[in-house]
Amino acid sequence: MLMAPPSPMIFNLALKIAGLEKENVWYAGNSQICDVPGAYNAGILPVLYNPVKEVLVDEYKHIEHLEISCWHQLVEILEEM
Repeated sequence: MLMAPPSPMIFNLALKIAGLEKENVWYAGNSQICDVPGAYNAGILPVLYNPVKEVLVDEYKHIEHLEISCWHQLVEILEEM
């Protein structure tokens, strides 16, 4: 059983343990190959931390996600909500 991203199983397990609903969770990670599709497939909004502004792989461009290059951007997004 694969329990690492991009498998949604690890995300679902974390949600269950934390007692959270996926609609209320964002997942921030630095891997467009593991974190973005893994969170998305679990129904969680992925936030890609991309400080070097790496070009997205075509395979994952279609996945709805936020992209930040510094953590302050995430704070600003959250404060605007």
